Amino acid sequence: MPPSTQRKARLAALEVAVLVSGDSLDVACEAIKCRMQELKYKGITTATLKKEAKAIQDQLLASNSVTRESTTVKSIHADAPVSDSLVIPRKWKMTAGEIRQRGDCERVELVWKRGEGWQHETVERKVIANKNAIVDLASRVLLVHSGNATLLVKYLHDFLVENESRLPVANASGRMGW
Repeated sequence: MPPSTQRKARLAALEVAVLVSGDSLDVACEAIKCRMQELKYKGITTATLKKEAKAIQDQLLASNSVTRESTTVKSIHADAPVSDSLVIPRKWKMTAGEIRQRGDCERVELVWKRGEGWQHETVERKVIANKNAIVDLASRVLLVHSGNATLLVKYLHDFLVENESRLPVANASGRMGW
């Protein structure tokens, strides 16, 4: 493949990574590097790809081609059991629910659509902050696996940051009586 075609292919892959991966470019750039090495490209490093991806991201953001107004969860899923004010982080398309505080351990209620119904799972916040721990939710019907766990953790973090002032906090007790 001629060098100019190789460069165009690399830039196209990086642009897709920017548009799809949002702020999680590390994983996408590593995957692009591995694939390019499989195709016998030489001299490809994750750091170089990440630098090029960041430049593409900055260029796209400057041209406003990937920015959008905040979209509420309810505007996408009117029947979602979440507050009307919750928004989906820019460049993401997923949902989550309220934060619950239980003693000194903060818990998060996850809500996602599966088939025709909504699934709920309340977990300690540390579960959604750890790519290894979140995979355990696969046994409870959440479609998560080792390949998408990093992106899901990143999404949930972005969701919580974007909605920190909008999410209701409820105190809960882990036991009844004394």
